[in-house]
Amino acid sequence: MIDVARPPERSNSSAEIGRSPAANRTTFSMLFPRRPLFSWRFELFPDSYGLDRASVWPGVRRAIERQQAQDDLVLLVTHFPTTYFELQELLDRWEIPHHVLRPGLNPADLPLRSVARNETGLREPAPVALALAEMLVADGGPIAIDRRRNVSVIVVERHPLSRHDLRLESFARRLPTRTRLGYFVALDDDAIGPFLGDWTLLLLDQFGMNRHELIVSDLISRRLFRSRRRLERLVRDETPCDSPRRWLEHHLAAGREAEMVRRWFERREAEGRTTERDSHASVVSRTSIDDDDEESESD
Repeated sequence: MIDVARPPERSNSSAEIGRSPAANRTTFSMLFPRRPLFSWRFELFPDSYGLDRASVWPGVRRAIERQQAQDDLVLLVTHFPTTYFELQELLDRWEIPHHVLRPGLNPADLPLRSVARNETGLREPAPVALALAEMLVADGGPIAIDRRRNVSVIVVERHPLSRHDLRLESFARRLPTRTRLGYFVALDDDAIGPFLGDWTLLLLDQFGMNRHELIVSDLISRRLFRSRRRLERLVRDETPCDSPRRWLEHHLAAGREAEMVRRWFERREAEGRTTERDSHASVVSRTSIDDDDEESESD
């Protein structure tokens, strides 16, 4: 089943997903809880999928701005440093002030606003904080929950190993607030792209998915779950890497998955060269046309 994300409604019922008009397709899919019976304290939302990073980032920006108007903190999380710095540059470009968090961050140490939003008439946006997942400390004892506080945790990529995302979920569940957790995932991300298969993207194309919308897809989620489960069995010991590509090339040296990764990067590089050639040919073509026009005018 593929559900197209839609604008927010008051209801939290998952049965309401996918009934919006086509004009409202692109929005923040964290608005839909994964489970009909959700906890007042913690909500986990279906992943929002885009065909590529260019289609995901606008959705991330809208999500940040929306949750800033509702919550006491918006926490942005990445798994890899390359994605971290890319998102940091985008926040600067979008003129969204943000806190850069340091390693060893406990759930009780987040920079919440000083007064709960529902206890003040102030309309300034909630703080935004940026962190690497490895900085977050998921362990600890019981904590007191402040029902007045709300935090949204927005993660902009999946890790090839599910254990990292489970650890991140554990951290989110231990926040001393009402908490929402959701992911924005690009299907061409090196961390997951090699394992989806061409047929997945072809199927999405048949369903009418385009580059300007985000979707919620059980089909993709199941596919990723199976591939990450295989990787969990293959990779026991890890070495920190700064990008998904380096991680895959370092930890998958042989076997079926390694071959899938190799073909994926070969195709990506070939597509990059093709794009460069097409761009160069277009420039040459326009130059030739301009030269012909000048000669015609001189005659």
